[in-house]
Amino acid sequence: AAGIILYVNGVVVASASTDDDLASSILVASEFNISGRANGTLCFNGIVGEGLVNNRVLTAVEAQQIYLATRWRYS
Repeated sequence: AAGIILYVNGVVVASASTDDDLASSILVASEFNISGRANGTLCFNGIVGEGLVNNRVLTAVEAQQIYLATRWRYS
């Protein structure tokens, strides 16, 4: 399965998962983009204060701990 959990200020705001082995996406040499597509479309018009990509699923407690440890930067 592949999926994503989106946290905003340490709180889950969206999640999705699908049955997929990710084999085809891993073999594709594409840039990783957070703010839009690699071709320059669908760009985010704002500020991403901090992004984090992990090689494993974080628990809700771990995500909350990261938020609490870094939120002072944006107060």
